[in-house]
Amino acid sequence: MLEVLRHLYRREPVPFQTLNFRLGSEQRTHSDTIHFNSVPNLFMCGVWVALEDIDERNGPLHYYPQSHKLPVYTLTDLGVAAADSVETLYRHYPLYEDFAEELMKASELERTLLRVKRGEALIWAANLFHGGTPIVDKDRTRLSQVTHYFFSDCFYYTPMMSDFAMGKAALRKVLNLTTGEEMVQSYQGQQIADVQQWPRFGVCDMAPSDEAVARVLEAAAAPTPVLAPVDL
Repeated sequence: MLEVLRHLYRREPVPFQTLNFRLGSEQRTHSDTIHFNSVPNLFMCGVWVALEDIDERNGPLHYYPQSHKLPVYTLTDLGVAAADSVETLYRHYPLYEDFAEELMKASELERTLLRVKRGEALIWAANLFHGGTPIVDKDRTRLSQVTHYFFSDCFYYTPMMSDFAMGKAALRKVLNLTTGEEMVQSYQGQQIADVQQWPRFGVCDMAPSDEAVARVLEAAAAPTPVLAPVDL
């Protein structure tokens, strides 16, 4: 699987989270980019593995092919301020779920059920919209496992606690599950030494220097040259 991901993303994949399911999640449609993302954008994916045969009766995964090509949406796009604490993280999440379902209808994308055999897997891109369907047979399990991967040479953040327009980036401390070591993060080729202390947003002085102002005023006062007519 690591070789496949290296080929697809041309970067080193790093597993950072696993989720183990005994039953279907019955989770509403969403994109994982609402939960975690990267800069550069979309260097994250999920690998979902069936640990038993899964059909329409034991709560299969549903997904929308081609939805990964849609724009990435966050709560700030819906007019909701970024959460200021873990406690308030999911306060407005139902609003996002409603939006995701309406977006699928407006995009006219077809909902597809994932019927798979034990051992088969699905790799979904960061922005693929997916969820869990209702469990019809309550006596059946839906044993499955998901591993989420980030990729090297990025920094990683929590979108629901971030608002880049307001200078707020909630970086995540990411552990490589393979090595147990903290993942090195970077931005524009520069390594981030401490994700808890970055970014350091200060006052950005955008005022031009006196020399620059003088040059602009001098250019504005200069007479406009008259161009001679040219025969074509």
